Amino acid sequence: MISPKYLAGYFDGDGCISMVKEKSNGSSHGYNHRLICTFTYTNNQILEYIKYSYGGYICKRIHGGKMKNSYSLCLKDSKAKNLIEEIYNYSLLKKDRIALALSFFSTKMGERKKITKEKFNQREDIRKRIKITVKEL
Repeated sequence: MISPKYLAGYFDGDGCISMVKEKSNGSSHGYNHRLICTFTYTNNQILEYIKYSYGGYICKRIHGGKMKNSYSLCLKDSKAKNLIEEIYNYSLLKKDRIALALSFFSTKMGERKKITKEKFNQREDIRKRIKITVKEL
């Protein structure tokens, strides 16, 4: 297993947290919010180690010209949560975004299919704040 300290450093450099709003017929508001953590690198070996420990899936991105091809590991929802809970205490650069992402999961406590308008709005606010912190870099 990869050390949480190493993983936090790697995530601070080459990781990304995002939250998306997807259309959903089963949702009471027509949308679901999903948390996504992504790592990108030109060698997929380290990504395979992370995938083995935390799950997710790896996509190859083919670039033209002189750019090297790259690989991205995506972890969604509970898999993303498991990872960011482990690295939170060791992150130096993305601790604020990790805290925002973890607050998203507190809005899911005791949730059934239908959520209140208040919870939906809380999640939308978290999504927008994560998006803003990404733009600040």
